[in-house]
Amino acid sequence: MLDTGASQSVISTTTLKKINKKHYSSTSHSLTLGDGKTSLDTCGSIHLAMFIKNLSTTVTALVVKELAAELILGLDWIMKYDVHVMPSQRQISIQGYYKKHYVTFAHDHQLPLKLAKNYHISPKQKCLVQPIAPNTTETSYYFQAPNANFQHRKRISIFNGTINIIKERVEITVFNHSQLPITLQRNTILGFLSAYPRTTYSSSIFRSSPIIHHLTTLTHQSSNNTTPSKSVIDIIQSLLSHLKVQNNYQKMFEILQRYSNLFDTSQPRQATTPIHHVIDTADHRPINARPYFKTVEQRKDLQLEIQKMLHAGIIIPSTSPWSSPVILIKKPDGEFRFIVDYRKLNEITKKDSYPQPTTEELLQRIGNHSWFTKLDLKSGYFQIPIRSTDKEKTAFCTQDGLYQFEVLPQGLSNAPPTFQRVMNNLLANNRWDWLVVYLDDILIFSHTFEEHLLHVAEIMSILHKHNFQLNPKKCIIAVEEIEFLSHTITATTIKPSNDKIKPILDMAEPRTLKQANQFLGKLNWYRRFIPGFAQISAPLHKVTNKTRR
Repeated sequence: MLDTGASQSVISTTTLKKINKKHYSSTSHSLTLGDGKTSLDTCGSIHLAMFIKNLSTTVTALVVKELAAELILGLDWIMKYDVHVMPSQRQISIQGYYKKHYVTFAHDHQLPLKLAKNYHISPKQKCLVQPIAPNTTETSYYFQAPNANFQHRKRISIFNGTINIIKERVEITVFNHSQLPITLQRNTILGFLSAYPRTTYSSSIFRSSPIIHHLTTLTHQSSNNTTPSKSVIDIIQSLLSHLKVQNNYQKMFEILQRYSNLFDTSQPRQATTPIHHVIDTADHRPINARPYFKTVEQRKDLQLEIQKMLHAGIIIPSTSPWSSPVILIKKPDGEFRFIVDYRKLNEITKKDSYPQPTTEELLQRIGNHSWFTKLDLKSGYFQIPIRSTDKEKTAFCTQDGLYQFEVLPQGLSNAPPTFQRVMNNLLANNRWDWLVVYLDDILIFSHTFEEHLLHVAEIMSILHKHNFQLNPKKCIIAVEEIEFLSHTITATTIKPSNDKIKPILDMAEPRTLKQANQFLGKLNWYRRFIPGFAQISAPLHKVTNKTRR
């Protein structure tokens, strides 16, 4: 049985007797299963060879006297073989040495999951619902495949994974991500349950042999197919230096090492995504403009920036009939920021109304979690492909030539909607309970460290598959307090970041009507963090309102 909620693989003494395996190392400690409630005392551990659909694997399992299944394959085995559960295809993939192997779920045991009563869910809130559980004695572990059409129509998200049926009771988390309250009617079918077939996940278990150590060496490799450089290993170690529990450090290190190419920034690269940016200008004639005047100093800086982008493959020389001028903005450190003035192009571009998440919406989903990881894409826009027929529209002119972008540039009116659509399409779907994406900022949040390992591995696997590149300097891995969207977040609190409220604290006491209005205006955004704000600010509002009349 495969259990993504169990941090360690477990086998029963009864199963060991069946395969004539009587000897195992004697160790004793308490083990909590994936449901977070069931406690088991182990009596040892054992190293076994296991064949699944002709794929040879190994597992080190804790031994217990009683277990609902013959063998539970936990997070240790799942991460070792890069196992992915694919509910829509009703199969799992297991990473072998040469290729991935696919194992199909049993098709003979699907049960509808119906609601026992009506449930009312407020906007942007989660609700724990209790559907009618099937009466079964075979196993307590089921895989839920949510009804995708129903979720889309109701604008809800439903827990997707392994669930437990205890004493004919099951609990499912439903998240309402719309702006309106919804009602789920009694007898509504949320989805279907499928039993994990024992014969599929523990087909044959054999005695350990000298080949076991060789198998472990071959299969437990990085997904990069190459050994990470020392500089990348140093980056990973630096990202995890705050983890003081050695076991936590080692488990997270293995995940980051497996996807270490995400942290390799030696060469820029373009992501392979199914969505490309489109510039829809209908049948409008090409717009072109002359380059803005630049001083000798600015011209040198501009040429230096262009050479960097040419070398990285971000731009190429162009013969496009379109052109937009370039603006250089001086940064605080004295350097110049390169920006293309696409205002005229934006005026004739059909606008994309894809919604951007609000800060309030995202923060509501993050609360009450204990572990956080923030991933930042390096030059995120430059990793998004652009439709080949629209590349010429990105052309820009300087006093030294004409160039066009090969990837998504900043400054286009539809760039943020495209970026958000790409991220949501790849990452956010069906992960509402533990992931938020705001443009190139990805935040993963979990209740336990074991759960966090699985979440981080899943997201990094997707980013790796689509050839993304992270910015290690802005990534934060597995912390219990994090800054996100100008807020400090912990398991128990969400509060504005200190650097955002410092200007308010440093303000002088208001002495004029204008100063009072300015003071109230700055406070308004933070009123939800101040209990009794209306009563506290009433004296100031009384003065300002009276003056307006």
